[in-house]
Amino acid sequence: MGCLGTSDCWRSLSVEKKVSEMVLSAMEWMMEMIFTCAHGPAPLLTVHEGRIYQLKLFCDKDYPEKPPSVRFHSRINMTCVNHDTGLVESKKFGILANWRREYTMEDILTQLKKEMAASHNRKLVQPPEGTYF
Repeated sequence: MGCLGTSDCWRSLSVEKKVSEMVLSAMEWMMEMIFTCAHGPAPLLTVHEGRIYQLKLFCDKDYPEKPPSVRFHSRINMTCVNHDTGLVESKKFGILANWRREYTMEDILTQLKKEMAASHNRKLVQPPEGTYF
């Protein structure tokens, strides 16, 4: 049995939170994530399984009224990610397009995981691991 968009498929390896020196009210989260399957040996259901992705969520002074910006540092091929910059494009990513102040960083990461497992993203050819924007 494989995993597809379930909560045990996404595990944080490290999370670093810091206050920006430029804007004291801004916060930036640097995360290194791995897409995994907790069900043991199974055929790969997405091209993302076992890959490690680094991304940043940046909250400026308008957060939580406005969504954070989300940018992948690791190269990734997804329909909602700008292929030149790694920025998750708000208009193409529902939770950012329809942001509500009660949403959390965990909600964003959960939606990214679901987007990776969506039929239009799960089999896209990915850049070599260890390449960055």
